[in-house]
Amino acid sequence: MIKRTQAQWRALFTSFDQSGLSAAAFCKENKLCPKYFSLRRKQLGDVKPKRKRKPQFSRVEISGCSKPSISERECCIILPNGVTVIVPDLSKDQLNELLHSAMQLK
Repeated sequence: MIKRTQAQWRALFTSFDQSGLSAAAFCKENKLCPKYFSLRRKQLGDVKPKRKRKPQFSRVEISGCSKPSISERECCIILPNGVTVIVPDLSKDQLNELLHSAMQLK
């Protein structure tokens, strides 16, 4: 383990804050023990509120669907990962859950 001064730890914390990485990814990249990194951050009073993940959006083009079984109350969505989703008439929450599940495929 490398012995670091408080100034070196604070510089690491600043670098982490500016990196946009998760703590685990930052520690891996900088060969740090994640538990010790977190402990030192708390000890030195440098704890920041947890970062909120930015929502990820994908551009969607609206066009006719080539699926012959599509009715007027259904929608055909081709996701960026190549999965085609035929959506029946759903509530907003149901549609959100369906699309989230479909993005996990492939």
